[in-house]
Amino acid sequence: MKKFRKKFNQQRIKRDVCYSVQESAELLGVHKRTILTWHKEGLQPIDNKTPYYFHGFVLREFLKNRQKNRKSKCQPGEFYCLKCHTPRKVWGGVVDVTIINPNRANLTGVCDVCGTKLNRLTSISKLPETIKPFVVQQIHNQHLIPSFGLSCITHLKQGEITNEN
Repeated sequence: MKKFRKKFNQQRIKRDVCYSVQESAELLGVHKRTILTWHKEGLQPIDNKTPYYFHGFVLREFLKNRQKNRKSKCQPGEFYCLKCHTPRKVWGGVVDVTIINPNRANLTGVCDVCGTKLNRLTSISKLPETIKPFVVQQIHNQHLIPSFGLSCITHLKQGEITNEN
């Protein structure tokens, strides 16, 4: 059974070519009914006569807008919950910080609504700004902190949060 894809390779679609429903389906690896469903959702054909033909640039724009509408930007203080499928606040505002390497840190918390474990990667340089809305409960891999030589991490270790670099 073929796995459903949410993203499609838009580079395969030539801008100046007109595609029929069947050609569009074969190009993107979907069923022709999917293309007809997209037509009902707003994919504009060249004219409203059957068989439908679609300009390549219109098909590309439709897929680009469709993908853009799926994204949801997390505000400061929010994590994306995979179970709720929406940005959520962390329970109690409490997070754990795990230093992964000299460039990355991972914030871990619990979803306020469903109780699922939430993760958020951030760069070490943005760490002080990222953790402002949270209460840092624990810092894992503290043995890596001296090797970084960054004042923001040493202030975290002491419990102070500043924007110094």
